[in-house]
Amino acid sequence: MFIESINVCLFKQIDKDDQVYFNDRPLILNQTYTLEKGGVLKNPLLGALYYNDIIKTFLHDDSFEKVIFSAKDTSYLFPSGEVGIDSFNLSEQSGQLIGIMGGSGVGKSTLLNLLNGNLQPTTGKVLLNGYNVHTEQEAIEGLIGYVPQDDLLIEELTVFQNLYFNARLCFKDFSREKILRKVQRVLSSLDLSSVRDLKVGSPINKYISGGQRKRLNIALELIREPYVLFVDEPTSGLSSTDSDKVIDLLKHQSLKGKLVIVNIHQPSNDVFKQLDKLIVLDSGGRFVYNGNPQDSLVYFKKYNKLVNAEEGECPTCGNLNPEQILQILEARKVNEFGEYIPVRQVDSKEWFKNYNTTQRKELGSSIEIKSDIPKIDFHIPKRLEQFKIFSLRNFLTKLSDRQFMLINLFEAPVLAFILSWFTKYKAGSSDNANEYIFSGNINIPVYIFMGVVVSIFLGLMLSAEDIIRDRKILKREAFLNLSRFSYFNSKVFFLGAILALQVALFVAIGNSLLKIEGMFFHFWLTLWIASMVSGMVGLNVSATLKSVVAIYILIPVLLVPQILLGGAMIRFDKLNQKLTDSENVPLVGDIMPSRWAYESLMVHQYSKNSYQKLIFEYELEESQASFMLNYYLPEIQNVMSEMKRIATDPGQKNQLLKDIDLINNELVRLNKLVPDCFGNKAQINPEQFNISVFSGIERSVNCARELYISRLSNAIDAKDLKFFQIEKELGGKDKLLELRDRHYNEKLAEIVLNKSDRTKVLVSEDKIIRKVEPIYHFPEVNYGRAHFFAPVKRIGNFYIDTYWFNLTMLLLMGLVFYFTLIYQVFPMIYARINRETISGYVSRGKKRVKDTLKPLLRK
Repeated sequence: MFIESINVCLFKQIDKDDQVYFNDRPLILNQTYTLEKGGVLKNPLLGALYYNDIIKTFLHDDSFEKVIFSAKDTSYLFPSGEVGIDSFNLSEQSGQLIGIMGGSGVGKSTLLNLLNGNLQPTTGKVLLNGYNVHTEQEAIEGLIGYVPQDDLLIEELTVFQNLYFNARLCFKDFSREKILRKVQRVLSSLDLSSVRDLKVGSPINKYISGGQRKRLNIALELIREPYVLFVDEPTSGLSSTDSDKVIDLLKHQSLKGKLVIVNIHQPSNDVFKQLDKLIVLDSGGRFVYNGNPQDSLVYFKKYNKLVNAEEGECPTCGNLNPEQILQILEARKVNEFGEYIPVRQVDSKEWFKNYNTTQRKELGSSIEIKSDIPKIDFHIPKRLEQFKIFSLRNFLTKLSDRQFMLINLFEAPVLAFILSWFTKYKAGSSDNANEYIFSGNINIPVYIFMGVVVSIFLGLMLSAEDIIRDRKILKREAFLNLSRFSYFNSKVFFLGAILALQVALFVAIGNSLLKIEGMFFHFWLTLWIASMVSGMVGLNVSATLKSVVAIYILIPVLLVPQILLGGAMIRFDKLNQKLTDSENVPLVGDIMPSRWAYESLMVHQYSKNSYQKLIFEYELEESQASFMLNYYLPEIQNVMSEMKRIATDPGQKNQLLKDIDLINNELVRLNKLVPDCFGNKAQINPEQFNISVFSGIERSVNCARELYISRLSNAIDAKDLKFFQIEKELGGKDKLLELRDRHYNEKLAEIVLNKSDRTKVLVSEDKIIRKVEPIYHFPEVNYGRAHFFAPVKRIGNFYIDTYWFNLTMLLLMGLVFYFTLIYQVFPMIYARINRETISGYVSRGKKRVKDTLKPLLRK
């Protein structure tokens, strides 16, 4: 008789002919007994009836459809070739709580991951109602649940929020009200309602108990009601009371028609007796037992020929000690001195052989016949909806972390204040020696470059831990086939929003203190995009590396090259000669985001400030004409003079040929620049070089000189006229000087005009290269590369303003790192390198072992 209100089963023997034994003790006729957990009724004719089988007839929920979970001739090898799980067969129906037991490192977790689909079997198949778990996931989506040993909770969220966001990611067809009701129902059923609004916290900084954490982890899976549930070490680290609660919870699920398979290392007597079936694994991932838990100890005792082998439980108290199973498995032999030696009495291979002989069931082809899949409510939302859920979850996670919010709100303003205050140099004026004048602040370029460094630093620091801290949660969400694309985009979106705010605060404070006027948007946009590029790098690093320590060790390695090769610390033409390019920024500089950001701000600040933009085009014409007159054409004449001097000297033939190549190259350039003077000038033939050729080129050079004198004069006149107009509009020369002092910076101009370099023109082997005033020199390369501080970049025949071109390059860099993040390029490369390294170690280790054993075997 079963009393449902108190969950108690009563029984008595009424037939005196067939003696029945309860826990190996004879029953007294017509006396009522209580069926205890783990109890066994035995009769010589009927065999054994176990507590779990009896209670199931009363409590089993038939409303759930049945499923059959099978594994046929399944095995798994690690990438190194080592056996993870040896070949086994398995076929279980729903409505059972199955325990997997074994020593440390025998493959219990590997077996669970093999069965739940996380690991691909080397041989054999794993089937659910005939559908292959590994190749037909779509057909059985949502039917399998998995609770790993690791904590899957988001520490910053409450108990309710953890379960609520999980539910929203599992039930796309449910309304918000229905999800709330479901979450509340699960919390109540797991006795978590009292802590629903408490923050979960970390296992160290606790807000809820260990048992409550474990039940909440299980609730994340139970809320979607899978038909097969795998739980890894559900009682690990819990008190006996909490362990009992967790196992009772899982037992209740099996009574509702679910198949629950758990890894359990050292179960107590009460926990052990809750199991419907026990699987015991030995070293090498070998099955050594698969049957009723209460018969397991007798099985191992009998095979090992121990005393009282028929005794499974204590005859006095009825308790069973599961640890004895592992003790028998791992029992060591004793030598002649009574000392234990490192050799087992029964090797795992022998246990495995006995299991295959006595217990292994051969499965026919019938298990591969597909049957109906139970209908479930589990349906993941579309990508856009997942993105919204991930974004809201991420926002609430960060918002609840007060330390994170305070640091990120005040980090940028504090850095801006420190940087701008220290760089606010007061050159003074004739009236006031302590007056701050923007034009006289020699530290403006330093502020601009450090602003770039700070933005890159902010991006790296904000993103460095963003993904690695979710690594365990990502494994579970991958198990549910949730969109990584949506998850990563939620991270990128949040990163962009926070960095936009941080950079805005930095620029607002820094620029206002240093009185950089009219440049807020351009500074903000450049620094924000630069910070996003570094943020994307940080997300890639966070997704690739395995520890936070490794990430923070790597950050200086990423940041220092940005400082060194950004163009401010060391001039690009003063780098190691193997890296330099005499004409353009070297490639090592082109791959640095700091170079593009720094150059764009320096060029824009100089050429587009409210003063310089009024006269920039006139100074451009003046500078180009001045360069041709004062440096370029005289250099042409110098080379021609040298050619004339060495033309008849046989010992200088090589030098003459080099000079001819140089002049020929420059003739091509001059044909384009001044076609009126050099339009039809033929290339010099080394064999026909004579005084008439020299004279012809000299006439063309003189023609060009006259032309550029005219251009220079016109440019100066036009600039003077423009100054006159500006003075008139502003109301006098004093107003013009005031405008200049507010917007034009002398030190910045000195850098972009390259005034400190005495080399105005560089003669390479085949080209004359301009070094003076790079800000007024248009690049000749037509595929985007250029000298540092070029005013424009050239693509084909189109010239693009340096500011916008550099921002485009930064955006392209960001997109590259975005796609490497989305497609997990760096984690795949890292995994492959790691796998090959491990494989190499294993193969070398095997070779050493063989080399060591060969001489011993010969002896």
